[in-house]
Amino acid sequence: MLILFQDPADNSSVPHYSIPTTQYPILNPILNTQFPIPKIPFLFIQNNFILIIMPITFNDDRYSRLELITWWDQDILRNARILVAGCGALGNEIVKNLAMLGVGNIYVADMDKVEKSNLTRSILFRKEDEGKSKAEVAARRALEVNDEINVKYFNGNIFELGLGVFKSFDIVIGGLDNREVRLFINQSCWKVNKPWIDGAIEVLNGVARMFIPPDNCCY
Repeated sequence: MLILFQDPADNSSVPHYSIPTTQYPILNPILNTQFPIPKIPFLFIQNNFILIIMPITFNDDRYSRLELITWWDQDILRNARILVAGCGALGNEIVKNLAMLGVGNIYVADMDKVEKSNLTRSILFRKEDEGKSKAEVAARRALEVNDEINVKYFNGNIFELGLGVFKSFDIVIGGLDNREVRLFINQSCWKVNKPWIDGAIEVLNGVARMFIPPDNCCY
């Protein structure tokens, strides 16, 4: 049960989400009253205090706090298929966040190997990963973050991915470092009518752009 109350002396007009009875002893008679938990939000007014009593169920599963957001639908993420192109500094953050959110099907693609300089900005890489495939390591570490999802990887040139691959995903997210690959992804997504997000970082600056064919602008 969630209880919200408004202090009439509080000028902020922000409801409180807990009941500090030491500060508000006048609420004790109300809180000590035995009444059934309502099935719908219930308004209670006494001595100028306004209380809203709401039924709420707290689950203790992985996504329970996210599901407190009224419009959240974990099934959409669980069934989603996302291609992450590029597993560098930005790609690491993208893959890590998608895994924590519970995106059910993640496919990571990169042709590069882990280098020592990657360790200062790539959360999924470790010292012992030096010389290994970025895509393979990122996929393996994503499963360590969340073993309830499916993660596959492609250790190769993104130019080798055909239109059928792009068509099989709901969205493509790019964490790339060159314009040619961006143009290739843009053209591929446009041909199969799939949205894609382009991300980039330079020093302390960052940019994120979304392209939705066929009515939106393209890269």
